[in-house]
Amino acid sequence: MYLAHVGRFLRTNRSVNLIGFDSSGLILDAEGTKELRGAFYGNKKVTSFKSLTKAGEATRKRFREIINKELGLIADYKYQIKRIFQRAYSKYNSRWRDGPNQEKLPWVEKIRVSKRKIGRLQRDQEKIAKLLAEIQRCVDENSRVKAVVDEQKSNERIVRRQSQLEQLAIKKEKIGVALIKKLHNAKARGRKNKSGKQQIPRSTYYRDRNIWPSSKWSKQQSNNHHSYYHHYNDPYRARWGYYPYPYGYTSYGDELYGYPYSDGNDTSGVW
Repeated sequence: MYLAHVGRFLRTNRSVNLIGFDSSGLILDAEGTKELRGAFYGNKKVTSFKSLTKAGEATRKRFREIINKELGLIADYKYQIKRIFQRAYSKYNSRWRDGPNQEKLPWVEKIRVSKRKIGRLQRDQEKIAKLLAEIQRCVDENSRVKAVVDEQKSNERIVRRQSQLEQLAIKKEKIGVALIKKLHNAKARGRKNKSGKQQIPRSTYYRDRNIWPSSKWSKQQSNNHHSYYHHYNDPYRARWGYYPYPYGYTSYGDELYGYPYSDGNDTSGVW
């Protein structure tokens, strides 16, 4: 009965693709299994069916119990018939079997019923196994067809998106080129800002923030502008020395301000 409900459910609901209800407490019957098998005619959605291993084992166990019980009843019925003939036996009456033959008929009918029941159980067991095998084949076929259809759809999707993939590849390439360019620019800026990579002019070592001429220069100091220039731009007199006229200073200010005279040889390396 349970399998019949599942079969009717699958007939009305075609969106189910997975079935699993195996249980050791489930006893299969031929009619319910047949109803479940009929639900797979034209059903292409179910691609996974959990094998009824536990239910099949429980069903076979139950069938064996019923068959053994019926065999026991048959043996008992035969024993009752034997007792009937033993009681009616007489060597003096040639027709002593007429009575037992009439008495044994109910027992014979019971034996016939039990044997028919055993045969029906055996046929149902074979039929259930056959139907379950057909259901599993249907599920396997649905799974195979679904795999083929999915592969075809995937190929068609790739073909449709080929242009999009090409554009995406171009975009990725542009992004990569832009990143590499930014990296190179950053490296170039880093090399440019490093003082160890530049040649510093020699005059920078002697330059002061108060470069002559300056806003601090006053007219009262106009007569002493050379000393003002050297005080702020060459405080250590590194550039003072003898230079031929008219290209530079001579020993100007040496005697006036008490600085030693230099002929230019000691500062030629710095200048």
